[in-house]
Amino acid sequence: MLNLSIGLRNLAECLGYLGETGPARDAAAEALSCAGSAGDGAEIRTCHAFLGWLAGLGGDAAEAGDQFTAADQIEYADDPDGDHLYSRRGTLWAEWLARTGRPGPARTLTDRNLEICRRNGWNEHVAQCDRLLGRLALDAGDTAAAGEHLAAAAGCFRDGDYLTELADTLAGLAEYARAAGDLGAADRHAAEAITITAPRALVPAQSAALAARARTRAAQAAAGSPDHLAPGRDAADAALRLATRHHLAWHELDALRAHAALDHAEGTDRGWAARADALHARLVPPGLDPDPLATVEQFVAAQKAAGKEAAGDGQDGSGE
Repeated sequence: MLNLSIGLRNLAECLGYLGETGPARDAAAEALSCAGSAGDGAEIRTCHAFLGWLAGLGGDAAEAGDQFTAADQIEYADDPDGDHLYSRRGTLWAEWLARTGRPGPARTLTDRNLEICRRNGWNEHVAQCDRLLGRLALDAGDTAAAGEHLAAAAGCFRDGDYLTELADTLAGLAEYARAAGDLGAADRHAAEAITITAPRALVPAQSAALAARARTRAAQAAAGSPDHLAPGRDAADAALRLATRHHLAWHELDALRAHAALDHAEGTDRGWAARADALHARLVPPGLDPDPLATVEQFVAAQKAAGKEAAGDGQDGSGE
């Protein structure tokens, strides 16, 4: 049953890379059931983390939060060093936290994850941490740090021919290059990502790369080259079609924002920005826990205290 769980979880990951979120969630849910039958806490934890990732891709904030929290409660309670989720589990959760407007916990989680992965020589996971730290730096306006982290991640994935991760990183590098004003490099990064993803049907990464290309075209148009508007619209439309067809809510938001950037460059308003704002409001509902790491720590501490109290009650001399 444990081997079956691992196989199903690997299948769920593959389906996630292809954008087949429904079948992926079914496979991950079956993997969790098998892990439960096997009684393997580590595999149960990992299945919860992958279910959180897949729920997040589909825009189900409540389910994603519940699954990641369940995974972290197991990790934090059982880890001898008291660590939260790390390796791939940790980057999946940190990406979700960053996406939903919680960069502080995302950075805390990723800084520790990076330390653990470097110590263990897990180069793939080091690169995943670097990619996320690059995106966090870019969001914070630290373009230089973003470039360093993203370039390091891309170099690792390229050296290992890890194309699924390289394509996603190249989309991030395109965003960095655009922010740094190097529109030629941004165009090249997006083009390489599309070249990798399109023939392999890596839909989420392909949609992200197309949206990055559309934003680059918007920047080129704004810089005085209006001929880039039409191909920019084509790229944004393609990104949006892929995202909506596969129910990839965050990629849909990305495509809507690309269209809004093209509107801005064109000096018009076709309603794309309003649609993007409305979707974002649904994807990030009010009341999200601002620090889920602290919440997990409090929950686990309370559970352990309750367990000690119950053990003490059973040793009161009564034999019960």
